[in-house]
Amino acid sequence: MKNNIPRVLIAEDNRLTLQILGKLVGKMGYDTCLVEDGYEAMRQLPSFGPDLVLIDVSMPKLDGYEACVHLRKLCKPHVPIIFLSGKTRKEDILKGYEVGGSDFISKPFNHHELTRKIQIAVEGKLNIDRLAARGDSYKSSQQDALIKGEAYKIVEAFIQQSFHYERYDELVTGLKKTLRGGFGLRYTLQVRLEDFSVNHSDDGVVSPIDLQIIESCKEEGRMFEFRVDRTLWTYKKFSLLVHNIGAWGEDVTLLLDTFQQALERIKSLQAGTDAFELFEIGVEPSLPMIKKIVRQQFEHLVGKVSLHLGDHQGTYEFSKDFEEQLVGLVNHEKKLILEKISDLE
Repeated sequence: MKNNIPRVLIAEDNRLTLQILGKLVGKMGYDTCLVEDGYEAMRQLPSFGPDLVLIDVSMPKLDGYEACVHLRKLCKPHVPIIFLSGKTRKEDILKGYEVGGSDFISKPFNHHELTRKIQIAVEGKLNIDRLAARGDSYKSSQQDALIKGEAYKIVEAFIQQSFHYERYDELVTGLKKTLRGGFGLRYTLQVRLEDFSVNHSDDGVVSPIDLQIIESCKEEGRMFEFRVDRTLWTYKKFSLLVHNIGAWGEDVTLLLDTFQQALERIKSLQAGTDAFELFEIGVEPSLPMIKKIVRQQFEHLVGKVSLHLGDHQGTYEFSKDFEEQLVGLVNHEKKLILEKISDLE
């Protein structure tokens, strides 16, 4: 970023599409550099210094995948590279991620989706720049840990603290602090409990492609290493994707083994308690989970309604109508429903 204006480099061989993208990104308040092939993108990148690269996959001379490999060597590792492509199969997405891509936008692109992903990517990159300016970058954190020989101490501290956590959210917060504050890692973490999952990242912005990679690689084994310093760990109840693992693979594996054991310990400790009640940060439960929570109180309510109505058909209609109304409720409405049921109880 120069003159406090974010910069976006766009590589697209179709001139009309290139101009449309340029105008769209320009209206967002960003400076743009428009090029028509991968080689030109490589030539322009050092002097332009982009905060984001948008690149078409299917280009003559040098396709987007090959260009991305070279661009990654020319720019900082946290500069996002987003592919524009009509190919959105699992294999295409994995290939893009393998060569260093940060996200995929399918063609023909939706303008709302495109601007949203551009904004998220740029803001994420600038947040890392701000941390670096304060001397809190992931690189300096890693170097400090290496110089001081504190890696083992960091892991040991988490292991000891893990025995004191009684809630899932406390445990996850502890792991996040260790990953970011202890090792300076950039990551996406997904925790899967019962009927809901919780997603986290080091900067608070969870990348959609990271979630796609986590989903696609669930059967790839416990540890999967990509070519660009990225590593994915997959356990039964969680996955961790790290973007800058460096020399900390073994240490993180030990952390995650401990995390897995702590999850099981909390589950045993809180047997009979819904995981949802033990996990309050960043939770977006699925509809089945919402229905399960409501039903615990609703079944009692239906029984009371049945006594008053003295009519099984009336009770059935009441129950059916209630469940139909539950579908599609937003969070504050779900909470209101729960409160209403509690009042009636």
